[in-house]
Amino acid sequence: MEQPHTEPTTAWSAPPPVAAIVAGIGGLSALIGVFLDWATITTSFEGGQFAGQQLPAFTESVGTAQGLDHWTGIVALVASVVAVAGAIGSVVVQDSGTRRIAVMAAIGGGLVALLTAIVGMVVSESIAVSTFPGGSQALEFARQFAEQLGGQGFRIHTGPSLGVFVTALGGAVAAGGGFMALRQAGPQSAAPAHQPPAPDETQMPGDPTA
Repeated sequence: MEQPHTEPTTAWSAPPPVAAIVAGIGGLSALIGVFLDWATITTSFEGGQFAGQQLPAFTESVGTAQGLDHWTGIVALVASVVAVAGAIGSVVVQDSGTRRIAVMAAIGGGLVALLTAIVGMVVSESIAVSTFPGGSQALEFARQFAEQLGGQGFRIHTGPSLGVFVTALGGAVAAGGGFMALRQAGPQSAAPAHQPPAPDETQMPGDPTA
């Protein structure tokens, strides 16, 4: 008898454990970075005479802001959690379709964390003044005062801090691990498209119907 026609099927093999671990570590690192300092305000003095007194050179941090003090850090927080959850799901979930969605979630979360961290670097001054007493007006006044002392080498600087770089690197690692899992665990053929029909053993040799 003729065997029933078998439709082609595909199976999504489990993502390599190494790739899932890489994505998870990246997402976790990005998450930790959000709770670190993303921006800082520092004052520096090159040393010299001031009001008849000899002053030593110094550099001092006068204000810091964490990632959660700005919208970029909040978005990065959510994205990092998604990346970690996607990495975990790519290991524990058995359904091939759901597993693929989990891998793509890890990629998306990592990319968003990376992009928002880059934005955080660009707007580091806005992040820094978000917790500075008096805000941007106080910072501008301090800068104008510093300009008057420019001959003495007094400066006020704002810039990105360690946490934003940790989040950016973690997001890149999470996305890279996800892409590695997606590439190495691609769809593969699970069954042949069709099988040739088996001969009908009920027919006798010489049967005119054969």
